[in-house]
Amino acid sequence: MLSQSSITIEKLRKQFVWSPREQWASHEHPVFQITAPYVFTSETPCYLNQAFPRELIGRQTGFRLIEGRFPIHNWPRPLSWAVEWLNPDEDIILKRGQPWFDLCFETDDPASSIALRKQEMSDELRKRLLETKDVTSYIRGTSKLMGK
Repeated sequence: MLSQSSITIEKLRKQFVWSPREQWASHEHPVFQITAPYVFTSETPCYLNQAFPRELIGRQTGFRLIEGRFPIHNWPRPLSWAVEWLNPDEDIILKRGQPWFDLCFETDDPASSIALRKQEMSDELRKRLLETKDVTSYIRGTSKLMGK
């Protein structure tokens, strides 16, 4: 129920996107996305894998996460929670603290370690985000565009 959400309806409207029906894997399962306020980037080759949260495996969630992998060293972008709504007659309920997805970072060097650090949004990063914004709307198979 939206009235119980900690996100204002105005903000949710800006972050929530329905996918066109022709892009759904099944005509019975609508697809939508909510943009999350997280962006990851790297100065060296690094890939982000977004997967269904292990904590929710085996639970009835009402959704299937659309998992993915992308190179954060040359395609920084906000993460999104993209899902297929398995039973549109039932609400999907997310509780505070419940994971939306699991993240795994990988590099070309299995011996390397990854250290995350919080950064302020810089003008340079803002520009890079605008340059690649909505690239998936223009071409399918975007992973080929990003290369290594």
